Amino acid sequence: MPQSDIILRLNELFKDSELTQEQFAKRLGLDQSNFSKILKGQRVVGKNIKNIICSTFKVNSVWLETGEGNKYYEPDIIREGNYLQLS
Repeated sequence: MPQSDIILRLNELFKDSELTQEQFAKRLGLDQSNFSKILKGQRVVGKNIKNIICSTFKVNSVWLETGEGNKYYEPDIIREGNYLQLS
């Protein structure tokens, strides 16, 4: 999946969160500058950042990667622990 598609979905999550860039970045363990570069496509959204996004914001990893399925994971997926596993 192209990075640009993941960045579009990340932007959607950021807007949904109603957090500032600084607040959102801090929850991901990034500084605001690096987060801004990710949103602009100037930095790659790596596997580690994707895992942090999914666990911190309870995002379905399949949706983040492909845009398919529910944006947020279902409670039964939490019990299975699948939401942290990205290929």
